[in-house]
Amino acid sequence: MINLVEGWTVPIDYVVKADGTAVNLNTHTAIGIQAKDAYGETIVLAGTAAFQDRPNGVVRYSPTASDFDANHSPYYVRFKIADSDDKYAFFPDAEGEKWVIRA
Repeated sequence: MINLVEGWTVPIDYVVKADGTAVNLNTHTAIGIQAKDAYGETIVLAGTAAFQDRPNGVVRYSPTASDFDANHSPYYVRFKIADSDDKYAFFPDAEGEKWVIRA
């Protein structure tokens, strides 16, 4: 779980794991982010997702000031990552990571 405040723009680093171990992302080619709010509605986030430290599975989301609204908290977030064959995996692959937004 990550706690944030509305207007947060500091980048958020996240370690992508499979079976509890960081995934080496050296051969992965694309990254995106998906979010749903507390009501199950898809939220379009305007910030950018990027690889931060590929060998250690670290990705980064850089939010815009308008990305998060406490009225829709918590958000459930997943990173969508493509491998070199353009096949996508989602991290986490269960329920999205819970991001609690406060006013």
